[in-house]
Amino acid sequence: MSKPKVSILIPTYNRENLIRETIESALKQTYNDYEIVIVDNKSTDNTYEIIRGYSDNNEKIVGYQNEKNLGPVGNWKIALQKSSGKYVKFLWSDDLIDDKFLEKTVPVLDNKKEVGFVYTKTEIFTKHTQKEAYRLGKTGKYPSKIFVEGALTGKYSVPVSPGCGLFRKKDVVIIDKIPNNFNIDHSRTGAGPDLLMFLEITNKYPYFYFIDDVLSFFRSHNESFSIANDLSREYNTAIAFFIDKNEYKQYQKKFNSLILLKEIRRDPKNIFKLKDIFDCYYTINKNTQWDYFFILNKIKEKFINRLLNRLW
Repeated sequence: MSKPKVSILIPTYNRENLIRETIESALKQTYNDYEIVIVDNKSTDNTYEIIRGYSDNNEKIVGYQNEKNLGPVGNWKIALQKSSGKYVKFLWSDDLIDDKFLEKTVPVLDNKKEVGFVYTKTEIFTKHTQKEAYRLGKTGKYPSKIFVEGALTGKYSVPVSPGCGLFRKKDVVIIDKIPNNFNIDHSRTGAGPDLLMFLEITNKYPYFYFIDDVLSFFRSHNESFSIANDLSREYNTAIAFFIDKNEYKQYQKKFNSLILLKEIRRDPKNIFKLKDIFDCYYTINKNTQWDYFFILNKIKEKFINRLLNRLW
């Protein structure tokens, strides 16, 4: 039996109420050369029984259960190890994908060897609302530096979650140990390692590809870890690590400015201990300079947006 071209990876934990809908969205793909690899992280509910019900009756689905809970990032690694496709698509077990996700993304990686990954516009939804996210511009190829600038300075709208992307398996690096002095364990939340999946690939390829169609659907709900917790320090320490490691000094002042604004918003008293805070973010090059014009522009943008919201 030949290997499938694409592996849809569904790492999951205690999702008995949502996992069926996620699996069904994967099974509806119009592109047919794929497998679905589902790894249960030792759930305490009926999630694994539901997975078994699918895998026992559909040869496209392979289900596994870890002997113990490995944390989210450990579970991602197992799913990646178990996959056999040339391309991998992470699908979180509370999210959905459009029927044509693979049909529209696979040809990009097939035909554009200079492209490191492809991602799509995304809808973030609840029971009652829908909101589009990660709209970069027209469908097409973009220089990798656009993604880096978006992630590091907020200049462009780019995703942190690989749940809207398609990757070559050989390029995916899952980093779970990110140096920082906040004592943050990134493997516990996955916040930071997810963004680094994208960023690490930007170092290998000159371009990425964006599809201006909503083909990914992220569910916003109270059980979502990212909704229930402030993960800004997790993401910012991951970005600081990326800047440190690659010596991206051209982005450091603007990124520091974002840290400054977020830390003061977190607690106004932080303005008196910024050096100590920056020492927690950086472990190699402890550059604490910031860009005053960038800060003023961010404050101005915030003020104008609030004013417009009141007027409307």
